[in-house]
Amino acid sequence: MKVIDAGHEYQLTHVGEQIDWVKSHETITFIKRSGKLNTHDVEYNGTNVQECLRVLIDRTLYLDEQLTCEESKDALYYLRQTLFIFEARAYRRKLQKQNRQDGLHDKPAERYKDIPFSEYEIENLPVGSDGHILL
Repeated sequence: MKVIDAGHEYQLTHVGEQIDWVKSHETITFIKRSGKLNTHDVEYNGTNVQECLRVLIDRTLYLDEQLTCEESKDALYYLRQTLFIFEARAYRRKLQKQNRQDGLHDKPAERYKDIPFSEYEIENLPVGSDGHILL
């Protein structure tokens, strides 16, 4: 993995025979926005962590269908938990209108009881144009 723009753009090396760097990588670009928290000179479109997690979940499901094992099932559990946590964070920030405005948001006493979705098959919930699940 090579960092092109920290937090926003990465080049991932292909697995297998490496002929040259230009032809042997994939680029992942994350959205870059400005706001009170981020004062970037340049903004650009890209994906988000949640979309990458959905890819990893799908890939792990595929691999587990090919050759099932407990490690794949454990990985699926944690990938789904991670996706759920990122979406819970996005949900709370939207409710409190704090996205890109303030680094802090209220955390309820009972950790995720206020979140109206679960981690079970979270990768299959519909996604809006902002890259977050629709409710």
